[in-house]
Amino acid sequence: MATHVATQQLVTPSGTLRYDKTYTGDNGDEFDLAVADGTTNHQAVLAFAVATLVSIWLTTDQDLTIKTNSSGSPTNTIALKANVPYHWATDSYQSNLLTADVTSLFITNGSGEDANFSVRRLSSL
Repeated sequence: MATHVATQQLVTPSGTLRYDKTYTGDNGDEFDLAVADGTTNHQAVLAFAVATLVSIWLTTDQDLTIKTNSSGSPTNTIALKANVPYHWATDSYQSNLLTADVTSLFITNGSGEDANFSVRRLSSL
């Protein structure tokens, strides 16, 4: 059993709104990668079935382009912004940006700085 606890918070002059949500799955993965500036289509083998996802977080401290399954004809391409995590969970309002099972990620960093990229994945069986 594995969990993710997602917290959203908004602070305004009239007060703070906070929301905590716990997601539970059968297994979770943590993947971290340092991506040098100028890297093009670095392959990171990270395989999972999209249908079993409960929660997924993608984060970076520099702008990165993330492609799934192929560098030339990717299934999905995500322009991941620095310090703006992408989070999808089973109760998200938006559709998952990952639309097919993932076999590899291809990561490009043209930001001008080295990047730290992280994935936190929670799945059911």
